[in-house]
Amino acid sequence: MNSCRSVPVFLVLVWCLGLPACQRPDPPAPPPPVVPSADLDVGLTAAQSTLWRTAPEGSDLAPVDILRAMKDFETGRLYIDALDYYGFIPSPASAANPYGLPIGWTAHVPSYAVFGQDYVSINCAACHTAQIEYQGQAMTIDGGSNMADIEALALSIQSSAEKMLQDPIEVLLFVHRLLSLEPPAGAEGKSLGAQVDSNVKQLVKTYAEAVQNDVAEPEDFVAHALGKTISRLLDDDSDDRSVEDMTSRLVRTADGTEEHRGKLRDLLTWLRDFKALLENRLQLAKRALTALEISQPAGPGRDDPWGIIRNVLFDSGTELDAPTSIPALYHARDFGWYHADGNTNSVMQRDIAQAVALGGFVDPKTQQSSLLPRVIWQLEEVMRDLQSPAWPVDRFGPLDSDAIARGEALFAEHCQACHRSHDGTLFPLAGIGTDPNRADSFLRPQDGKPFPEALAQEVETLETTVYEQAGITQEEIEEHQYNGPPVWRGTGEYQARLLTGVWSTAPYLHNGSVPTLYDLLLPAEQRPATFQLGSREYDPEKVGYVTETGESSRFLYDITTHGGANTGHEFGTDLADEERWALVEYLKSL
Repeated sequence: MNSCRSVPVFLVLVWCLGLPACQRPDPPAPPPPVVPSADLDVGLTAAQSTLWRTAPEGSDLAPVDILRAMKDFETGRLYIDALDYYGFIPSPASAANPYGLPIGWTAHVPSYAVFGQDYVSINCAACHTAQIEYQGQAMTIDGGSNMADIEALALSIQSSAEKMLQDPIEVLLFVHRLLSLEPPAGAEGKSLGAQVDSNVKQLVKTYAEAVQNDVAEPEDFVAHALGKTISRLLDDDSDDRSVEDMTSRLVRTADGTEEHRGKLRDLLTWLRDFKALLENRLQLAKRALTALEISQPAGPGRDDPWGIIRNVLFDSGTELDAPTSIPALYHARDFGWYHADGNTNSVMQRDIAQAVALGGFVDPKTQQSSLLPRVIWQLEEVMRDLQSPAWPVDRFGPLDSDAIARGEALFAEHCQACHRSHDGTLFPLAGIGTDPNRADSFLRPQDGKPFPEALAQEVETLETTVYEQAGITQEEIEEHQYNGPPVWRGTGEYQARLLTGVWSTAPYLHNGSVPTLYDLLLPAEQRPATFQLGSREYDPEKVGYVTETGESSRFLYDITTHGGANTGHEFGTDLADEERWALVEYLKSL
């Protein structure tokens, strides 16, 4: 599980701006149909694949009902139906996935859930599962590199929350949807609305239905006033007295609501408690969003995991300027050091850091944690069984055996010296020539200390808390230290891997700055300076995703952005074009 960063931004719904009235909103549009997909063989059993895609690690973002009730203003859909737009892979509802969440988005009832509701928890599969489409068919690859745009989703939710809270009617409709939800069959948790009396829900429904009619009704005025009051409540630190005061002001403002005073008070009290439930996640969201707002977008399939971890753990407000391509995890059992710069040998400490960045909480003061270490170990065991997928001949057609033979000889001459194993051999930046931001960023000090040292101290404390909370024994800890005691280091260099399955890991270089394998074998000045990202449509000739502007293209990659350079790695770039194509053919066969 390489660090996959996403942020707990579902909680920004409690931010409040001014509240001018807006036009009556249209209902959310239905989601598009899911493209049927076939799973490529990566060495997992059906049970392992299900666990990989649906097991919660405890990186709990927020109650799943928020996803089900909150509208995405960019797509017009509810967020639970809009996640595919941001690159997350749709997955049908099943016994293991009752809400029909995308791959890697899981639901479970945490032990601390006050209302007994299901929370959304993202696991490693959300980022480390790929889907490739070709001529109307889709292939899903466990352990592959997903083209999800995590940062775009985070900023979208922030923007949608602000737009919602600017419109009292949108606020009221959100609360109505939230209170009306019921858990699907097979879900373990209760709905958030289960905590609210049916008479209160009926009152909200009356006002919500009134404002959705074409003809103005007396209830419209009350609905606007109620929406404004709810927005103020979600923005203020409200105690019992202020809830009572808000109720009284609402009753005075909207004549004829005196008979509903008790119901309105109960509704506002519940919303106050609901906000308090999410308060700690709101603080983490603010840290992460601050960094996103001062940073250039990373785009689909990329993020700056250590930048976001630094911001969440240390509240540093650091600009994210070292985006990396989400890597594939094939043959992870052979890894001794992880990430592009080989900055750690630790599985668990790395996973704890990324889980907290994804929304999990660990509080050493109270010895409380949301993380589920034994489930994380299960996910790691699945990861260690991942094998690279073979070129799908039935989808892309057969390979040219003569070209493969020529390409193999070229690979031995130009590539094999570096891409010979997963042993973690590091190579100096001066020799590789690729963008240095990722390696350099991990060397930047934090609180007067080298970042690796500050990070090691922080995650060791978090790890101790997680283990104590879960009753983990020392024997269990040592069993899962696959590479010995944890080490964190700033190498300032990059490591190379074996290239098995490389055909499925576009775009290329550590920062995803080269769209296809063919482009990577061109001299740097001939590689695309800009290209479109977002499409999953595959190009089996050049080996990568289609980068022309199209319906699914939603991000323009520009090599001049921070951390985006496509320079370096000019190995084999002086080949004749026929030789270049032969080498590409060989790489397909790995």
